[in-house]
Amino acid sequence: MLSRRNVILFAAVALLLSLAAVACGQPQVVEKEVVVTKEVEVEKEVVVTVEVEVEKEVVVTQEVEVEVEVAPERIEITYWIFGSEGSAKQDDGVLWSDFYGGVINEYERLHPGVDINFAIRGQETGGTTLYVDSAVAAGSPPDIYYDDIFRVRKYAQAGLMETIDAALTPEDKAAYDPNILALMTNQDAELYAVPCGVGYVAYTINKTLFENAGLEDLLPEEPDRNWTTDEFMEACRAINDPDNDVYCTMFFAKTP
Repeated sequence: MLSRRNVILFAAVALLLSLAAVACGQPQVVEKEVVVTKEVEVEKEVVVTVEVEVEKEVVVTQEVEVEVEVAPERIEITYWIFGSEGSAKQDDGVLWSDFYGGVINEYERLHPGVDINFAIRGQETGGTTLYVDSAVAAGSPPDIYYDDIFRVRKYAQAGLMETIDAALTPEDKAAYDPNILALMTNQDAELYAVPCGVGYVAYTINKTLFENAGLEDLLPEEPDRNWTTDEFMEACRAINDPDNDVYCTMFFAKTP
């Protein structure tokens, strides 16, 4: 066992040997901490909050009344007028079809959306209503029929005529003779037609013929010139003289 003195001496000898080895140039491994500094560029995404003033667009809604022109509903009317195609007016020779056509064209111009299909019917069947009767029986009558009241009354009596009361004002009705309007009412006292013209039929009497025959007292008297049916028949029989080509009167035939 070595004494403390020997240990210290041994350690001193070992240290000297180590120093001697270094002095003789033998390589030695020395552990040394080395710190290396290097500049490195680093890209880093940075979130930055920035306050920005923004102008806000405000939309204001306002109700505005706008007039929109709407095309009128088309209305088609079938309109028959009593007469015969190709017939002309007696005063100026103008065809009735051209005369009525001009009136209807003007009406259509003043009433956009109304189309009137008109035709002249009736008289080509000998003055009867056979053509109209056939159309009624077939379920295809005209919308409007223009004719004398005595020829269309039977349609009203059969309930085939529409009332026109709603289309007439009191002023419209007051413009006509109430006695004439009474002839144009149905069983419910509703108007189904309006008169055209004066609505009267006038008799023209050859007074000279009655004077020459000495029958002037059978004629209507002034100022009213009222004449009953019996009075007319009496005068007619008295003046009638077929042997001398004198006939009392002539009526439109082949009609009611």
